[in-house]
Amino acid sequence: MKKIGFKPTDRIKLIRWLTRLIIKMLRLDGVNMFSNELIQSLDPKNSFQFREEKFYFRTGHGRLNWRVNSFFSEEPLIVEWLEEMKENDIFLDIGANVGTYTIPTCAFVKKCYAVELDFNNIQLLFDNLHMNKLSDKCLILPFPLHKDTSVQDIYYRDFSKGDALQSVSRPSPYSSKSEINSKLGFTINQLCFSLDDIFDIFDLDLPNKIKIDVDGNEEFVINGGRKIIMQAQEVYFESNGLDDQSDNNIINEFKNNGFKIIKQMKSVNVAFENTKNILFKKIKN
Repeated sequence: MKKIGFKPTDRIKLIRWLTRLIIKMLRLDGVNMFSNELIQSLDPKNSFQFREEKFYFRTGHGRLNWRVNSFFSEEPLIVEWLEEMKENDIFLDIGANVGTYTIPTCAFVKKCYAVELDFNNIQLLFDNLHMNKLSDKCLILPFPLHKDTSVQDIYYRDFSKGDALQSVSRPSPYSSKSEINSKLGFTINQLCFSLDDIFDIFDLDLPNKIKIDVDGNEEFVINGGRKIIMQAQEVYFESNGLDDQSDNNIINEFKNNGFKIIKQMKSVNVAFENTKNILFKKIKN
């Protein structure tokens, strides 16, 4: 399996070296008044237009900028699906990251739920919702999903904004390398919920459109959320190709619960050549 991770080019390495030099020369260390005022004045953001509306996202980091610039090209099938969302839809985004898909959807539906486990991403998700004046339409569910409500070890690649491939309860099944230093990977305890428990405990309105993109943690999500997931009208599911038996079991479970595959597309990202994005639609109850 190919290792997943960003390897900077010589050009990027040179830019990073020059940047560090400028920071040192101007003493932009966050200690003196000038550096603090300069840092506080920075407002790094990027944007794209979707369904004739413009959406802004916090950047200041290469991966965050890439997420904005690749919105239309990284997963064309989900963009096509989100374009069809209606004002009475309730959208559940499981694996929301910084809100790249949550936020442009939130503007056109009745309500959104955004599930994200990474604390760095949660802060940016909140920032992006606030910047787009959509905080009142989205409920952030800031914890990992699991088969039951419990405390679990969560494995991170590194302490990096906008990152993905975090893994619940065991090391990531992806052969991952950090873009900075593989030794920066770490594990922390986090409170996990089953999806069914969340909706029961807080008596939340049921979602009819659900996205599941959780980088190898699919079984935990399904096992703890069957009641909520299987009542939806449409589910966008990323089949990661890491475990064919597990993927086939999940696909068959959707089919056994009245869903039909209406569209699917292989990942356009060569690093995820075994990944398929699948759109299920409920045909019968």
